Amino acid sequence: DWIVEDQETGLVWDKCLVGSKSNLAGDQCTGSANVHIFHEAMALCDSLNNLNDGEGYGNKNNWHIPTVRELMTLAQYDSGKDFHLINSSYFPNAVAAKYMTITHVEDDPSNIWTFNFSLGLNEIEPADNQLLAHCVDSSNIADFSGMKLYELHPTLSKTYTDKVTGK
Repeated sequence: DWIVEDQETGLVWDKCLVGSKSNLAGDQCTGSANVHIFHEAMALCDSLNNLNDGEGYGNKNNWHIPTVRELMTLAQYDSGKDFHLINSSYFPNAVAAKYMTITHVEDDPSNIWTFNFSLGLNEIEPADNQLLAHCVDSSNIADFSGMKLYELHPTLSKTYTDKVTGK
């Protein structure tokens, strides 16, 4: 299983976007990273929990669409570019686009928060819009619940561990 552990937050990410899978060598994502509506992506992330005879993908069984706070931890603000990509060394099919989160808008549950990696900001979208998604396991999560969205700033020296190579 091709996963990445964020050494700062304890979050564990599937290296490939929802709809694509790692190849047998474990060095790239294959298939198309399709856009999905919220409930489709949620079911696909949840299905990772039942893999490997019930042990879960990467021996993790708390896979889900990330919260807005979890997803924001992937943004790289030190890239020196006009966009805020996910580190492609660890996430090979990352795209500068909007990604869905499981965080619903408080006053309107038909809408969800997204994170736009092209602009580096949060946006609201209808839950039935088709968007990209990542799956995350938060069994070892740092607690982001007390932070306001504008207080969460990823650090400039993000450290990940590729669970295949150990680097």
